[in-house]
Amino acid sequence: MTETLKQALAYVAAGRSVIPCQLPEKCPVGYLLPTDANGKHEWEPFQRRLPTREEVRGWLGNGRVHALGLVCGKVSGNLEVIDFDDGESVKPWGDLVRAQNPELLDRLPINGTPSGLFHVAYCCIEIEGNQKLAVGEVDGKRKTLIETRGEGGYVLVPPSEGYSAVQGSFVNPPTVTPEERKVLLDSARSLNRVESAPEEPPRSPPPPSGENRPGDDYNARGNWRNLLLQHGWTRVRQRGDKEEWRRPGKKHGTSATWNHDGSGTFYVFSSNAAPLESEKSYSPFALYAWLECDGDFSEATRRLAAEGHGNGVERGRAKRASLAEDSGEKREGKSDTGKALPLIMLGGSLHTPTEAALRAMEQANSPPRVFVRGGKLTRVGRDEKATPVIEPLTVAALRGIMDRCAVWQRPSTTKDKE
Repeated sequence: MTETLKQALAYVAAGRSVIPCQLPEKCPVGYLLPTDANGKHEWEPFQRRLPTREEVRGWLGNGRVHALGLVCGKVSGNLEVIDFDDGESVKPWGDLVRAQNPELLDRLPINGTPSGLFHVAYCCIEIEGNQKLAVGEVDGKRKTLIETRGEGGYVLVPPSEGYSAVQGSFVNPPTVTPEERKVLLDSARSLNRVESAPEEPPRSPPPPSGENRPGDDYNARGNWRNLLLQHGWTRVRQRGDKEEWRRPGKKHGTSATWNHDGSGTFYVFSSNAAPLESEKSYSPFALYAWLECDGDFSEATRRLAAEGHGNGVERGRAKRASLAEDSGEKREGKSDTGKALPLIMLGGSLHTPTEAALRAMEQANSPPRVFVRGGKLTRVGRDEKATPVIEPLTVAALRGIMDRCAVWQRPSTTKDKE
């Protein structure tokens, strides 16, 4: 029995799926695999089931095939492998992982690859498909530095030529918790050297000549660092013009970068930094909109204008609103049209003020600004480029509308006066 056959049978006995492969292509040996309805050889069946011992012997028994592929994913007990394609990333990744969980790496099996790099394996109840965790630029071209092989992927394993066991065995990798897996993946993502391009909303017409919109003004001079600090973020370090930041609730490592490669944006790679999304870039104005206004860019524009940002239309509206408040118009319970706002008394049964609030909102919704779409409240807002978009009505936005369409009072009691 060849060593390749022996190892393949050990994998199958441990509940891991394998396939015959060839070098240097690192691809499956097609003619040995089953065919689909069109007569095409495919290895996909072994993403769903283990090969039988007879199939394995048929592939490897004659000693002609010496490369063995280990199929990742659910079929192999939720196996996932981190694949390093860049030597400079290995040590920083290990340092980041050990800083957060000193014993984690010692538990994981590690294989060496022909390029002198490494594969790291584990099982977890939460895995995904193949992912690019870190990307760099070599000779002007993008290169994947660290990636995973999960559902739908495979890796070559010993005794394939050039592959060797460095620590432990991939036959029985340990099961890590979702939190431990997150440490492994986020540490790799923090080593990303090329940002994904920020999502570009549809372009809106340029502002009138000389107008500086509040969002543009905030991008230019807003104190977004203080904003992040107020929301629990921590600045970890600065390297030249690049800054590394850590999300709230995390004690080690980094979760986002600022100005990577001169981008002028805040790039988040943590999947636990809500309301900010993983693998997305944010301008300072977008940060303000999400952290202060629950993603409501229209409300963010109004607030920034009221704070003195911009010199155009929105700032003028904010100034007029401020003057109206100073003149006592708001205290008298007047709407923007000069009509008296309904008075809603809080206290007693919840049904009464709720019905009154709905009536007040219906009366104030003329011309219509709030709509029902798909059974949910929505409104027409504007994104960071001032382009009209249909957006869900957030709790914060609904509170603002209710505050403007009625005067709310709670009857005072003798106890309140004491």
